[in-house]
Amino acid sequence: MTLLRELCHWFFPQKNPRPNIGMIGDLDDVELLQEVEKSYAICFSDQEAEKMRTVGDFYELAVAKASIQGREIKWVEFARILASYGTVSAEDIDPGMEFFIYVY
Repeated sequence: MTLLRELCHWFFPQKNPRPNIGMIGDLDDVELLQEVEKSYAICFSDQEAEKMRTVGDFYELAVAKASIQGREIKWVEFARILASYGTVSAEDIDPGMEFFIYVY
């Protein structure tokens, strides 16, 4: 994605057919993954991270990993972390959302 396309998206937003949390993809995804790992004392492999396409995928895997260690991850807390890296408020984040803004 070129800088011009990113700027056009921000200044002239169009309805995106796929709902997302608003990350552009400039390593925000890596930082977000690391923040969740740190917050819940869990670890994702590269293969697991590559398979996550939606917020729901990410949440389910995080919950599964935390439960193995006897921890619980609440949706509200998880959504707040995601919101801090995207442009959507925590209350509006849905498990079916994708992570990135796709500009065509």
